[in-house]
Amino acid sequence: MSLTRPLMLVLATGLMLKSSLMMYLGESDYTERVSRLNDGTKVEAIGAVLMQPDDLSRWLSETMSSFLDDLV
Repeated sequence: MSLTRPLMLVLATGLMLKSSLMMYLGESDYTERVSRLNDGTKVEAIGAVLMQPDDLSRWLSETMSSFLDDLV
C-alpha cells in the first residue's frame, strides 16, 4: 500500500491549520507566538520550526481572508 496519499493529506491538513491560524491571529501575532514556542522545550522548538510562516501559508491565509471577507 502506498503512503503517498496519507502523507499528502497530513501535509495539506497541516498547511490549512497553519494558514487558518495566521488568518485568525494576524501575521505579526502568529509570528510572535511561534517565536515564543521556539524559546520553549525541545518539542515546542520542533513545533516552532514546523509552524514558521512560509510563502505558501501566507498566500493561502490572504486568499482565505479575502474569500471570507467577500462572503460577509
